[in-house]
Amino acid sequence: MKKILFIALAFTSLNINAQKTEETSNEIRAVKKGNIIIDGFYGFPNLFKSFFKAVVEDPSNTSPNSSSTVKVYGIGPVGGNFQYLIEDKFGLLLEANYMNFGFDWKDVINANTTYNYKLQFNIIRVMVGGEYHAAINEQVDLFGSAKIGLSLTNINYSDNNPDPNFTRNDFNFRGGNNGVGLSSRLCGGIRFFPIKPIGIFIEGGLFGGGIVRGGVSIKL
Repeated sequence: MKKILFIALAFTSLNINAQKTEETSNEIRAVKKGNIIIDGFYGFPNLFKSFFKAVVEDPSNTSPNSSSTVKVYGIGPVGGNFQYLIEDKFGLLLEANYMNFGFDWKDVINANTTYNYKLQFNIIRVMVGGEYHAAINEQVDLFGSAKIGLSLTNINYSDNNPDPNFTRNDFNFRGGNNGVGLSSRLCGGIRFFPIKPIGIFIEGGLFGGGIVRGGVSIKL
């Protein structure tokens, strides 16, 4: 009888300690299995916009017989992530982001002929992937993720006084205005939840939309 009682007490003690350990483990994690994380973000820089500014605004590209006024613009990348944690340390996610860039320019030829153009590129990326989460405390989540998917590009070109040296097909994908390619992203960052369930995050990464980006996180 004493042996049975001893075994029962030992089992109860082990079970209580296991529950305490599990509770402690859960308490130090900012995110855990079953959580849904929704991120909204804006990224920097818009590399295509930066490239066009460097190329098309270069005065050396202007012909001696003409003058050009170029305005380069662009927004994004802007987008969001939806993630479900299948384990405390690992989640599956879906990302979509949007970016555009382009330029308006006007050429004045021999002071009596003006050509006006507008060229705009719109890019939508849709990617899936996984994210690893390191336990820090109840408010801080360190993460690293890898994603892969598709990049959808649309080109819009317009002019109000067509230059015979340009054709719309010069800016098309094999005669069409849309192109499809692969997109990917590798990144790492940190989330901070000062007030549940609202948090903020910042990350650095390669490919797929912005070297640095940050925004708001919601944990459900």
